[in-house]
Amino acid sequence: MNRTAQTALMAPLMATAMVVALAGPTAARDLAQAQTQPQAAPQTAPAPMTNVSDQQLETFAAAATEVQTIRQKWQPRVSEAAPEQAETMKQQATEEMVGAVKQQGMSVEEFNQISRAAQADPQLRERIVAMMRQ
Repeated sequence: MNRTAQTALMAPLMATAMVVALAGPTAARDLAQAQTQPQAAPQTAPAPMTNVSDQQLETFAAAATEVQTIRQKWQPRVSEAAPEQAETMKQQATEEMVGAVKQQGMSVEEFNQISRAAQADPQLRERIVAMMRQ
């Protein structure tokens, strides 16, 4: 996958900020700092999922928790690195996040769809937050 395509897939993944921010007090600050990665050109996003099963939400919550952990691990390193190193580190972090989502048995696209749905639906977001806290 080329860098532009990966960045386009990761933009919504990073937009999980609302869900993760509700899961912990430092998550909002950390996500705001992590969003220094350039965004790809706007694309027409598919409509958010409307019917998400409990199994999909459990998988999403597990993946989002892993993504948050990876981001928290890399963010301090990236912020202290020289610009050239920071870019390489961002790429490594992105690859780890994509791997974490896939390791949970979910595609990045499905993860992003659920993320968008959670941003649009407060009840869905609350269910995910509850699962992430378990």
